Amino acid sequence: MSDSIDDLLVRNLQEVFGERDPARRALPRSTRYFDCDCFFSNPSGRHTGHRGLEDAAVALRAQFLDHVLSQIGNDALQDSGRLAWAFGPPHKPSRITGLDVAVVNAGRISALYTFIDRARNARASKRPIRQSRSQKVSYQQNTAIAQKLLEGIGGGQDPAEILALFDTDLVFEIQGDSGVLPWIGRKTGRQAVTDFIRDIRALTEPVTFEVEDILASDSRAAIIGALQTRIKATGKIIATQFAIILTIRGDVVTRYQMLEDSFGVSKAART
Repeated sequence: MSDSIDDLLVRNLQEVFGERDPARRALPRSTRYFDCDCFFSNPSGRHTGHRGLEDAAVALRAQFLDHVLSQIGNDALQDSGRLAWAFGPPHKPSRITGLDVAVVNAGRISALYTFIDRARNARASKRPIRQSRSQKVSYQQNTAIAQKLLEGIGGGQDPAEILALFDTDLVFEIQGDSGVLPWIGRKTGRQAVTDFIRDIRALTEPVTFEVEDILASDSRAAIIGALQTRIKATGKIIATQFAIILTIRGDVVTRYQMLEDSFGVSKAART
């Protein structure tokens, strides 16, 4: 099976999590659209494999019997995509809004991250969304870590100062054509951050960098936006939307994952 990334995101929304018919929902929908060892993370926890995904979908439907999922908008890159959604009863279909960010390999979703727009939902609701004190602190802290990272890289801060945000055993991953640009690929340790910041400052020139949103859960923060960067060696400009997913434990980032248009990046970097 090989669906487009847009199709995968929509089918996941409608058929895996959005199906209301118990008989149809009993079908193993996740096997069609997800890797067998897929990873799914949402505010309720971490789930692995088809069984974990199906259990999460069943739990959602059981908790909100009258709610319907609807698509707000979506877009895709070479190997990843995002879909904004709304969730609510027929009389208030946008009671809850959020964002799915997916990583796709060989036509199937290998990782799915779901974020809830808590700030918007709290404003729109007559009753604030209830959070434990620890959850509230985690969301605020993780958002602050994402903001500090953006300020440090964008403001020309010394890499040694930025490193304080990262765990010594950091996993650093930017998917794409490894070998074209030095920061593409999977690396480990804080040195990967130092090398990344040094290389992007030496090899590229920023044109535009727009952050559309920062979404946080108790263990992650996602930075969503669009950028344009000029490759100095070729003079070509990369224009891509992006999602930076930070996995956070305590007060440090343990995993940095950036999703962008890897095909466009590779094309612009080649002479």
